[in-house]
Amino acid sequence: MSLAPLPADVRALLAAIIEALDVPLSANPADDRAAERLLRDRAAWLSGYLAKAAQGGKALPLERLATGLRAVIDHFPVTYTPYESPEGSMRGRSGRCASAHPEDASPCAGPHDAVTVLDPSGTRVTGCEHHAARLLASLERAQVISGSVPGAAIRVFKAASSLPPFAWHEGDTPPLTAVHGDDQGVHGGGSGVHGGPDGVHGAPDGGGRDG
Repeated sequence: MSLAPLPADVRALLAAIIEALDVPLSANPADDRAAERLLRDRAAWLSGYLAKAAQGGKALPLERLATGLRAVIDHFPVTYTPYESPEGSMRGRSGRCASAHPEDASPCAGPHDAVTVLDPSGTRVTGCEHHAARLLASLERAQVISGSVPGAAIRVFKAASSLPPFAWHEGDTPPLTAVHGDDQGVHGGGSGVHGGPDGVHGAPDGGGRDG
């Protein structure tokens, strides 16, 4: 059964909620709690705002609700330095995004910093939507957040849910220990996200903020 497209005003309302809750990662570990607190504060504000709107006794245009929801960004601004992936170490010599596995010959789709994939060990890897979805599908308990492209995290999450692990192997069965098991990397070699000896793709010092 196919779903009917959502009305424009409903899409605008959902986009406003996503925008308000899409809190950026912090560039410095010391600010991680500030980022967590910002997300909690915004979520609590949104909950109260929507509850008040629902109990207001009169219908409000969804566009007006969306505008009100975006006000949370002004009420609770980002006061720390957001994390940005450095050039060079996070991008391979091929010019592809950091999420692209060396064995994956498929090209990138869109900006190389569309999203950030965060694995349970704390490693963060930016990437295009295409390769980030493939990486996310190959990790256990990983998370994805939007980067330079608003709403990209949701698309990547949905795409990853329909992909097999290690999709670039074209049907190969991945080893059972390949996904963050027994101190192995995603592909069973080393401790990095892509199985490098130290960090992302084996880049010295991890190639990222937490390397």
